[in-house]
Amino acid sequence: MNIVEVTDECIRNGRAKSKNYTGMKFGRLTILGLSDEYKIDSKGGKHLLWVCRCDCGNVVQKTSHDFSYSSRKVPSCGCYMSDMARGLFTKHGATLNRNTERLYVVWNGIKQRCLNPNNQYYGAYGGRGITICNEWKTDYTAFKEWAYDNGYDENASSQQCTIDRIDVNKGYFPENCRWVSAKEQSVNRTNNRILEYLGEKHTVSEWSEIVGLPQGTLNGRLNRYGWSVEDALSLPKHSRRCNKIDKEKENGTSA
Repeated sequence: MNIVEVTDECIRNGRAKSKNYTGMKFGRLTILGLSDEYKIDSKGGKHLLWVCRCDCGNVVQKTSHDFSYSSRKVPSCGCYMSDMARGLFTKHGATLNRNTERLYVVWNGIKQRCLNPNNQYYGAYGGRGITICNEWKTDYTAFKEWAYDNGYDENASSQQCTIDRIDVNKGYFPENCRWVSAKEQSVNRTNNRILEYLGEKHTVSEWSEIVGLPQGTLNGRLNRYGWSVEDALSLPKHSRRCNKIDKEKENGTSA
């Protein structure tokens, strides 16, 4: 492969719409310049190729599509997925099998959510800027030492000891993480609904305990049937809101 001078004319001659990527960096790839070769697709279309040097030292050719978010890939020569695979199966003596340390699974899950665009949860984490600090990202032992020094209990069930970010809009780093129960963590979710009633503000799960109604009942009243917060929280479990409204009409107190 040879690098040619990047001109407007050579870009126009390519079937793919592109721009001059020379000198830019995407993922692990630094763009050295335009290749003198083309990629031919199944329909005979000709696409420009860019010569790239990967952080690992390899030199490869990529199309401009490989740099776009829609490609759903971390740009590299291929070493990224290899590194991820090694992290999944062979790192730190805590391989992912039936005997895997639960804490290792937690650590690997954080990395997957924050760093792997192919992970189903990436959009809610890495996709919106949630990161993992460099110390933890590259060293499971460092994460493990922090965990045991800050409340991780290997004998507790997964529901009683989960990692939680104090500020849900910030990433995974020591000052922003703690170990809590799954119930406590649910209160900290970005989509948790806050209800105000009688001058107090609580989440749906907290109100569920306060008024003694199942959380599913409260969600159904509020979301499915459109009840007011007052009716949803004040009426007994098997009450029908229409009965209350009928009585108010009879008494002339209905608005």
